[in-house]
Amino acid sequence: MTDQQPPTAPDMPTPAPDVPTPAPPAPIEVPPPPPPPPAKPPSKLRTYLSVGVLVAILAVVLYAVRNSQDAGALAIGTCFDVPTASDFSTVTKFECTEPHDAEVIFVGELTGDSYPITLTLDNFIDANCVPAAVSYVGRPAEEITELQLGYFSPTRDAFEDGERTMTCYLYDVNEAKLTKSVKAGS
Repeated sequence: MTDQQPPTAPDMPTPAPDVPTPAPPAPIEVPPPPPPPPAKPPSKLRTYLSVGVLVAILAVVLYAVRNSQDAGALAIGTCFDVPTASDFSTVTKFECTEPHDAEVIFVGELTGDSYPITLTLDNFIDANCVPAAVSYVGRPAEEITELQLGYFSPTRDAFEDGERTMTCYLYDVNEAKLTKSVKAGS
């Protein structure tokens, strides 16, 4: 082994004893953005217009459905327009002094557990609706020549779901609009 001196570090300048080291630059402060201006309250005109539009929409909807009546809940003496569709759930009702197609003269319940065949319906009509028409109009059946008997009966699906209401009504034989009640004394 030899006795050797360790290598020395390269010469590095030594800082001057009284010279201060420069401080890092101060961060630049950015002022916060100004707050947004307060939201302008909606004008009264805008509020009134919005309320007005809502009221108008509600009025149109109420006007459109004001005369709608559940077909299964018609009462004797109700005047209405006969629906043109074969499957319906509502009818348009009217005052009997306004033009209308028909007037309810009987509301009853079908009996039995199976859907009625045509013969069963015919028997029900003969036993219930014809006498009701005679009583309602106040004349014998053979004298009621200007009116025809019609009826609403439940569909097969409705019958199976428990609906049994049978509604009989009278309408003009020529399908002209009626403008008064067909009830005797009206």
